[in-house]
Amino acid sequence: MLCIRPSVLGSPLVLVLILSFLSTPAPGQCPTPPGHMDMEPGMIASTWFSCLDPDNYVVGIFDTRDPAINAPGTDLNWAPVRYCGPGTGTNPGDPNAWTGDNLGQVFGITLDNASPPNIYVSATALPGPFPGCLNTLGVLGGGGIYKLNGANGNIDPFAALVSGDTAALGQIDHVTLSSGVEVIYVSNLDDGLLTALDVPGGGIIDTFDHGNNGGPLGGYLPVPGDGNELTPIGRRVWGLGVNEPENRLYYSVSMTNAVNTTGAGTETQIWSIEISPVDGSFLVDSPQLEVLVPAIQNAGTSFFQWPITDISFYCGTRMMLAQRCARVLSTSPTGTDWTASAHASRVLECTGSAGAWAMSSVDKFRIGATTFGGTNSTGGVDFDSEGNVWATGDALQFGPQVIYGSALMPSTGSAPVAPFMSNSYLVDNDCSPNSAADKYFVFDVECYRTTNACSGCSTENPTILCGSATTGDEFTVTFDVVNNSGFDVTKLVIPGLVGGVSVSPNIIDLAVPLPNGDTLTGVQIFLNGGIAGDIVCIPVGLLAKDDDGNLFECCGTEVCVELPACCMDISEESITFDAATGDPQYTFTVTNLGGLAPTVAGHLFMSVISPPGVTISNEWHDLGTLMDGDQITLSTTISGAQPGAEICFQITMHDATLNECCGIVHCITIPGGDTEPCVLVEGCTLSEDFDGDAVLDVEIFWSPPIADCCLEMTVYLDGVKYMSVDPNAGSAQILSTIDNLSSMSGTWCLHCFDPAVGDFVEQGCCVIPFAPPPPEFLRGDANSDGAFDISDVIGSLDYLFQGQSVPCLVALDSNDDETVDIGDTIFSLEALFGGGPSPWPPYQQCGVDETSGNLGCEYFPACEGNDSGPQGG
Repeated sequence: MLCIRPSVLGSPLVLVLILSFLSTPAPGQCPTPPGHMDMEPGMIASTWFSCLDPDNYVVGIFDTRDPAINAPGTDLNWAPVRYCGPGTGTNPGDPNAWTGDNLGQVFGITLDNASPPNIYVSATALPGPFPGCLNTLGVLGGGGIYKLNGANGNIDPFAALVSGDTAALGQIDHVTLSSGVEVIYVSNLDDGLLTALDVPGGGIIDTFDHGNNGGPLGGYLPVPGDGNELTPIGRRVWGLGVNEPENRLYYSVSMTNAVNTTGAGTETQIWSIEISPVDGSFLVDSPQLEVLVPAIQNAGTSFFQWPITDISFYCGTRMMLAQRCARVLSTSPTGTDWTASAHASRVLECTGSAGAWAMSSVDKFRIGATTFGGTNSTGGVDFDSEGNVWATGDALQFGPQVIYGSALMPSTGSAPVAPFMSNSYLVDNDCSPNSAADKYFVFDVECYRTTNACSGCSTENPTILCGSATTGDEFTVTFDVVNNSGFDVTKLVIPGLVGGVSVSPNIIDLAVPLPNGDTLTGVQIFLNGGIAGDIVCIPVGLLAKDDDGNLFECCGTEVCVELPACCMDISEESITFDAATGDPQYTFTVTNLGGLAPTVAGHLFMSVISPPGVTISNEWHDLGTLMDGDQITLSTTISGAQPGAEICFQITMHDATLNECCGIVHCITIPGGDTEPCVLVEGCTLSEDFDGDAVLDVEIFWSPPIADCCLEMTVYLDGVKYMSVDPNAGSAQILSTIDNLSSMSGTWCLHCFDPAVGDFVEQGCCVIPFAPPPPEFLRGDANSDGAFDISDVIGSLDYLFQGQSVPCLVALDSNDDETVDIGDTIFSLEALFGGGPSPWPPYQQCGVDETSGNLGCEYFPACEGNDSGPQGG
């Protein structure tokens, strides 16, 4: 029983909050917004069969923004806030609620370019045999298209193409043409037509009959669109999508309805047709076959050619296809009795362009549980703004939870080995991951992308060479970054591990911000691991600062390279000086390593990478016929190099026809130089707590000294001697406390006692910028006023649903689960009025967050300048 303090009942808002709290769904059900929820970038909309949901909903918006922050993790059920039209969470009987009673069953879904976008859904009668589930129709019947108003959620009938109640529409897509005209395209399973409809009126602009005007199987007589049968195989269109850069509509055609059928002529086909950029009509002479979808073999016995039910594009050069296990029963007297299956349909990727598409590995985007081989697509697919892939599926997880819904997979694909969803975010459509009864019920998914993500950023001119000019890494990757994000970029962020290959550096600070519209050239990263021939696609995030100086990711892209075979070795190096000119002559031995191309090397090219102004006399060397394992000694004269300078070469080796080759980066140091340091200062950092006092400590790194040039070493901070260290240790740990943390920032320098000089000589320096201690705060005190009361519940709700800013986000995390969501509001209400536990520390006394997490705190007014902080709550 919930006990309410009489003193707080006078406020109507408090009563609303309490009633909302009392009606909050039980664990496992969908959190709901307090009213209408606008669709915002990063959110998804999905369709499903009404029997999946206890309230009969068939369409929903899910707040899937920022999964890295808001989701509980990958391969776990994420239950984001779900909105299903007016009445969500309180009255599914509302005449505008997105239920089967009001819309019937709907499959296809698309968004327009309004802000917030309107949602369009197409009616269907396709799902299959669901015992005890009625296949209801909306007011527009089996061929109805509905607009769900983005501003208020109301249902607006848009168009009706089929009047019957058995056959139905297929997929739907929206496009805004360069002329400004908006068009809705829809496929019709009843008459086999592709139809273009004008927006907002819903009138027919044009139709295209693939059966009569398409490829080699044309010539079928049109089947009347009477709603009582499906058009025959060979003219049955379903999935479709507009590739905007090409101005072409892509669509799928099913070529068989039988199980265990494979071979030429049975493959599901992907076609495209050009559309008018003026009014969206079809150019009837332009259809062309683009892709043949291979059959899928299930359990090693049966072959399936399931239809492609959804097509989506990213940047015009990536195409995703989603299959759905659905066909007409061979015993159906009318050709309208559907059967559904599961666990034998895929999410597939193609790359290229019209007339030149290549299919990626069919295993790249495995979806769902390992138990079923990762072939659990239910027919919906879309991209997010960064090129990651949303797809619908059965059995996304089949233990310990049972999840049916949508998965967000990285742009590089699902996990290559089981469990396939280990790198994906999972959303159960009814938020209840506990029942396999949702099987067959999940349909389509669409992600809200406000702008053409492809114009945001990209990488260009990638090159990869064996070795590194500055480190001991295996490969050096160089590329350019194009910034069209609309923001000035200050950092690049890159993950440290991609497909088993380690990557560094992971954060690249730009000394000068990269303006919008400019290109950053010569970005270098270093790789270790992998196998020659592997293609590695490395995500690159671009970070900018908002008006408050906070970093955010303004764009994401990737750079893809093929790991080369490192086929040569450099040894027996020597440097002598020309008696006449004084120029150094570099002599070295090259070994053609066995087992790697070229088997017979004929040419070697070398060029100077750095420093500028240095040249060499021989950029080409004749290797003759250098066989695997053989060696040859070469030499070149270096001009323009200073004593002590490091010279880095790019060296490539080729066969006699210059086809087979490999390349490395190799560096040498020219002898001499009076200022060459005895030790090299490699860096300093304030990053680890060595003494366990919860305060970060300083560590300095240096290369061991050569010969006897450093008998003693001292550490200086801002020109003042700080301590003595062992010069042979290679590093030193300097302990900090909370009292001296700010004083640890500054310039740290190493000095060596050089017996040849008779004094200490500075070797090099590094800088640690000032890092203030984290601000103290009170958990649960959302408005930072020093008290825990109902105003904090209201402040938390304002943040979640009204977009209000807060000075200390971690203070809203009452239950300390490292996520700010409706669960924190419920936790606070229970603590205040239901006898529940108090917020986790720091609660009654100001303190810092002692648990790990990414929630930040810019400042907390109630704890500033107060050693102990407010008491009580």
